[in-house]
Amino acid sequence: VSALSGWLTGADETELDFEFIVNSGDRTVTVADLALQQQLLNALTNQPVPQPLAAAGPLPHPDG
Repeated sequence: VSALSGWLTGADETELDFEFIVNSGDRTVTVADLALQQQLLNALTNQPVPQPLAAAGPLPHPDG
């Protein structure tokens, strides 16, 4: 078993708690298991700041 847990504060001040557990059963935890944890952490820390719904449009026509 291998586990990764923690908390992050996003750029928009949103708090995120997370837990990720790899239950490897009767096999040893592998480098691939640890790489998956790293990929998850990278994905969590690289999320863009969400934009307000109003920013999605509609935009005014360029001709006015």
